Amino acid sequence: PKDRERDRRHFHAPRHVPTWLNEGLAQHLDGTDPQAAQRRMKMLGRSVPLKQLEGGFGQLNAAQAQVAYDESLLAVNVMFDRPGFGWTRLLRELADGESFEHAIGRFGFSYPDLEVPFAR
Repeated sequence: PKDRERDRRHFHAPRHVPTWLNEGLAQHLDGTDPQAAQRRMKMLGRSVPLKQLEGGFGQLNAAQAQVAYDESLLAVNVMFDRPGFGWTRLLRELADGESFEHAIGRFGFSYPDLEVPFAR
């Protein structure tokens, strides 16, 4: 846990990183339980497309924000589950101004692929 705390404190997402990706990475590095997120998502029975969460969570009420954070963690876990996923390359492409949707396509993913854990 102390290493994770240090990692989170030193993680600075480059510009153009979608908010959901930044928040999902932070939760993953913190050791947030994805199974708990999955249970909450199932209990609530609703989701928000990740594309709508690219710019921030500030407009969301408390219940919607919990959904957004849970989705963020679950989507990031999909990427972590792929052996050899190129995090450095992805973040570099985003920092260079590439859209997330375009950049993630180079890794064989699409938004629907990342939304599988919480799609209805």
